[in-house]
Amino acid sequence: MGIEFDPTSLIVIAACIAVFAVQLLLCLLSRRVLVRLIPTILAVLFAGGCFAMIFLSTGWDAIGYLLLATIACFPVAACVLAWIIFFVVWIIKKITGND
Repeated sequence: MGIEFDPTSLIVIAACIAVFAVQLLLCLLSRRVLVRLIPTILAVLFAGGCFAMIFLSTGWDAIGYLLLATIACFPVAACVLAWIIFFVVWIIKKITGND
């Protein structure tokens, strides 16, 4: 009677939570911007590659890459959410003077 998820949804949700946690931890703990950008760059490259394959493939393969590209956008959204939280925390620290 409860909410049921198929295994694919659970894997996508778990991956998004993991990407979000890693991105947020890197943003909060690392001083180097390049290190902070590693998960974001990897997620964007993977999603961009999937979108490119939509146009480079023919037939039914394009539909498969469309589905994969749609799923690949969720970790990118998790990275964006982590960056937003990081900037909100950073602004609050700057306003209150707690560096």
